[in-house]
Amino acid sequence: MAVTDLKIAVVNRQTKVSSSTVQDWSRAVGIQMSRDVAPTWGVTANIRYVSPSQTPPVGYWQVVILDNADMAGVLGYHDLTKAGLPLARVFVQTALAFGDLPSVVLSHEVLEMVGDPFVSLVVMDALDPLKFWPRELCDAVESDDSGYGIVLPATTTRPQRIIQVSDFVLPAYFNTLAEVAQLPGPFSFKHRVSGPVPNLANGGYMAFVRNGVWSQVSQFVSEANTDARIREKAKQRLDGPLDNRRVRRQIPRNQWIRSAVP
Repeated sequence: MAVTDLKIAVVNRQTKVSSSTVQDWSRAVGIQMSRDVAPTWGVTANIRYVSPSQTPPVGYWQVVILDNADMAGVLGYHDLTKAGLPLARVFVQTALAFGDLPSVVLSHEVLEMVGDPFVSLVVMDALDPLKFWPRELCDAVESDDSGYGIVLPATTTRPQRIIQVSDFVLPAYFNTLAEVAQLPGPFSFKHRVSGPVPNLANGGYMAFVRNGVWSQVSQFVSEANTDARIREKAKQRLDGPLDNRRVRRQIPRNQWIRSAVP
């Protein structure tokens, strides 16, 4: 399989954790991309850490690490810059407030940016030709508990570290004829889902659009009518039905109002 090599800058603009911590997250996602994603999706990425005092290199896709979300309940999302290049944002303090690992959010957003760079790809449902699922690589296996660890080796100044990253679905997950063809899977890298879309791991979710209206299926892990369920439902807005990325799929691209990030 020919592998596409992308260039992604992880731009550190947060104040809640050390720079070395964000560098570790970046290294772990780089290992995940080259070791795990490249053989399964045919794409990898050169992940470059950009310190708070540096400017992102020209032509790189950007993942900006910030403190607090700019939309309620959002841990991270991916978008486009005014130059039309893919852009993602990860919110460290917001993730921590929800009890989530920012490293998993970073992995999630990098993988989904790679899987659908221009927020434009959907797959037809197996049974309903008017229903479509966006090609999101991590939503179905979104929970931290579905993720896995990347080992960073010890150095002269730091011991060995294990950084948690997101599980991700494999191409077979979007084969909507898989049930008919009786494909054996696996459907996610860590075997967290048992079949193609809309199968979900615990804590996962997937948006869908039918007749131009977006909705969502979820596999909650908390009990109904509890504070934990309220927090879990709030977090679903990470990729919820009214997420402006979803809305933009219904608007001609030349009418988009793009991010002011260069």
